[in-house]
Amino acid sequence: MKYKYLNLNPLNREEEDCVTRAIALATGLSYAEVQDKLYYIAQLFDCEKLCVCCYQHLLDNVFKYDKIYCTGMTVEEFANQHPYGTYILRMKGHLSCLIDGTLYDIWDCRYKELTDVWKVE
Repeated sequence: MKYKYLNLNPLNREEEDCVTRAIALATGLSYAEVQDKLYYIAQLFDCEKLCVCCYQHLLDNVFKYDKIYCTGMTVEEFANQHPYGTYILRMKGHLSCLIDGTLYDIWDCRYKELTDVWKVE
């Protein structure tokens, strides 16, 4: 597995926007399109746009991505078992994107333990 620095933030800022960055990269949507979708879901659920319920609703119910079993696995262990495909990875307090065995993020989180993984079709 490889790690590659990638920051999709349009202002090139390294800030707490991992949800938007990961979903934009995995889906091919623009950063702004993902932000808009999260904003409208937050309005629907009356919550903050980056809370877990917002992006889980987007991934589970809007995009209808399948969850992949990952309990007890690190990002690197999961990547080694799934060398092909596009995945949105959730760790405690962070989202990242794995594409064909390469982790794309603004920091190397390959040793973090996963809580959820969505396979992007």
